[in-house]
Amino acid sequence: MTDQKDLKKYINTKKSSKLLPYKDNIKYLLDNNASQVAILRYLDEKENITVTRPTLSNFIKKYIKKTPYTPKEKSDKSNNKKDEKNQDKPQKLKDSIFDD
Repeated sequence: MTDQKDLKKYINTKKSSKLLPYKDNIKYLLDNNASQVAILRYLDEKENITVTRPTLSNFIKKYIKKTPYTPKEKSDKSNNKKDEKNQDKPQKLKDSIFDD
């Protein structure tokens, strides 16, 4: 029978990101409006780490931007214009002849 220590190497262990040590630097660059391309260039030139853009994007989503993007609510300007148009039109009156 195979030893359990030998079997453990086949168990899927979760790897941590190789970008994790640079999380603070990446966050600083993002907070100062650096593009992902600029961050990739920084990682390559200064830290000697080459990753793909999707890898960086996934890292940012997972470790830096915890809350998902939510678009701003549309203003009520369009609804106000409709209300203003309706105010200009005369209201239809019920015929009181048929009311009991």
